[in-house]
Amino acid sequence: MIVGVEDSQERYGWTAHLGPVIGRAFGGSGSADSPLGDLSQSAVYIPVFHVLHPHAAHRSLMWIETFAARYYTEGKVDATCRLNNKDFEEGRRALMGWASNWETTGAALLTKGGLFSSSPLP
Repeated sequence: MIVGVEDSQERYGWTAHLGPVIGRAFGGSGSADSPLGDLSQSAVYIPVFHVLHPHAAHRSLMWIETFAARYYTEGKVDATCRLNNKDFEEGRRALMGWASNWETTGAALLTKGGLFSSSPLP
């Protein structure tokens, strides 16, 4: 990933280290076959990428914690996103938008989350 800052010629290169995405389904149909949807490594990274890159204009390691939940029975979503161990509201909103588009699975509650870090290129 290459990041630039407006009004500056300086560019920052990053390597993204994507951890596993963990998904869980609770309640509902009781079927072990309830699909969890996309659990690829990029599944959680893509929703926050566009709000994350302006915060990447520096040369130190950063890490991101993501967690999203869709409560099908209540018809609501919630999320947590932390950037370098601080609440990251733009990331939270991006994750909530992502979770609101998950397909119905038959579960009462579906959660997905993961950790990833980005290290600067030399």
